[in-house]
Amino acid sequence: MARFVSTLVLLPLIALAGCDDDHHNANTTTTDLQTGQRPSGAAMTDLQTLTGTLVYQPQEGGFLGFITADGRHYLLRNLEKPYRKNGMKLTVKGKPVEGMATTKQFGIPFAVTEIVHMDATNITLPSNEM
Repeated sequence: MARFVSTLVLLPLIALAGCDDDHHNANTTTTDLQTGQRPSGAAMTDLQTLTGTLVYQPQEGGFLGFITADGRHYLLRNLEKPYRKNGMKLTVKGKPVEGMATTKQFGIPFAVTEIVHMDATNITLPSNEM
C-alpha cells in the first residue's frame, strides 16, 4: 500500500517537472505570428517606431489590429480611445510585449508609449457596423 501511495505522489511531481520554464533562454524574442519573423529594428527591449493602419478584425468578438506597410501584424496596447478607429493611420513608438498570450491570434502585442503621427482621413466604420 505504501508503494502505491508513493507512486501516486511521485507521478504528478515528475509530470510537473516537465513544465519548468527555467531552462529557457532569457533572451528569447517574440516572433511575428503571421510571418514567423522577428520584427526588424533594435533589440526587443529598445523602443521601436512603427507606421501602419488600424484595421478592424471581426474574429474573437472584434478588435483593431495594426498592420504595418510591410505587412507585419501587431496588437497595440495602451492606445488611447480617440485613436482607436478603423482605418486610422498611425506612427507609434513603443516596444513589443514579450511572453504575453492573447486570444486574438493576430500579431505581436505592442505597448504604445507615444503617438508620433496620425492620419484620420481614411477612417471608416467596420462592415458589421454599417
